[in-house]
Parts: sequence; C-alpha cells; structure tokens
Amino acid sequence: MGAAEPAVATALGLGQRQLQRQWRAHGYDSLETFLMDLRLQNAVRLLTILGSVKEAALLAGYPSAAPFCREFARSQGISPGRFFRRYRDTQPFWSDPEMRSVRRTLQAETRAFCAAVPRRSTARR
Repeated sequence: MGAAEPAVATALGLGQRQLQRQWRAHGYDSLETFLMDLRLQNAVRLLTILGSVKEAALLAGYPSAAPFCREFARSQGISPGRFFRRYRDTQPFWSDPEMRSVRRTLQAETRAFCAAVPRRSTARR
C-alpha cells in the first residue's frame, strides 16, 4: 500500500483492506495506478482540445512529453500524435473553418484554467 492510501482510506471512512478491495474491483492495483490512469485521461482530454502533445502532457502534470507518449502508447497501442491526427480528421471541432473561433476560445480558456490550478512539484525528493 502506498504512503497516501492510509490517509485516503481514513478520509473515505474505509479500512485499508476495504480500500484495496475497492481499487481491485475497479481494475486498479493501488491509488497510484488510479492516479496515473486519471492523469493519462486528463492529458488525452487536453490533447483533443489543444492539439499539442507537449502542451497536453505538461498541463496534465507530466515532467515532459516523453513519459506521456510512453504511457499513452503502452495503454493505447499508438502514439498520441497519431491518435490526435485520427481524432482531428473526424471532428468538426477541428475540420470546420467556422469552428475556428470557438476552438481558439476554448483553447485559451483551457490554458488559463490549467495555469490557475496549483500543481504539485514533479521534482524528485
């Protein structure tokens, strides 16, 4: 069990073993694997909005694009760049010229929101 899991179990009013069973019931080994999956999902959402692998990775809390690319490719079987190109070609949000101003507004708002959210330091201790 990771260092944060006892605190999470207490906050949820569960015992540590109960929490572990809940993680496993939902397909996760631990709190850490759940958080890694959540960060990956967030990065994918950011990628579909922003269109930049590097920017999506950094805003999702990865130290650089490389760890995001490795994790994405391992879980999805393709690179995030290839995923985005396939996504972009099927979405009016990216292909319709009339959506350009909406897309730019959403991108600016997403960047501003991500900049306002405090991030945990990725430096190793």
